[in-house]
Amino acid sequence: MADDGPNHRNDDHSSYNRRPHHHYNNNNGRRRFDPPGTRLRKRLLQSFLDNTLHSPEEEIRDISGLVTSHAEDEYVRDTFCDSVTSVCLEQPCKIPFLAALVLVVNGKSKDLVGDLVQKLGGLLELSIKAGEWIAVKLLLRFLACLGDVVEGGVVGLLEELFERAVDLQSADPEEVSTF
Repeated sequence: MADDGPNHRNDDHSSYNRRPHHHYNNNNGRRRFDPPGTRLRKRLLQSFLDNTLHSPEEEIRDISGLVTSHAEDEYVRDTFCDSVTSVCLEQPCKIPFLAALVLVVNGKSKDLVGDLVQKLGGLLELSIKAGEWIAVKLLLRFLACLGDVVEGGVVGLLEELFERAVDLQSADPEEVSTF
């Protein structure tokens, strides 16, 4: 058989068969699955409102099971904290569902949720200092949905912010800032 150059293929599927396929049988007959952290990130980004095949309760049960069964894995812990934070800020309509997920995870792994709350607190502080008020609002909304998981709750923080806003407006009535 003559070689017609580097771009010539003997059959139409030769390069296709050499490529790895996601979740499909490879040449050894084994299925390839993503690691738990990657599956977690994909599930959080595509869950709840985007997927009509499963109810939010099923999604929360499945995702919380994935998180808690791999809670000792540092990558899964980091992925959980980062993904929940990202979805909270980028897809605010999912905040109630994320809060329900975190509450279920809290019942099984309090230290993991403690790490998340600590990270959210640090991000909230940075957002306040930077004047990123939309991020502050979304983070406070999410933390408020967590209720008693947050030590002392969010109500005290909201009261302090309100008092500071009143003090700022009463000090200079011509300068009205919007939050």
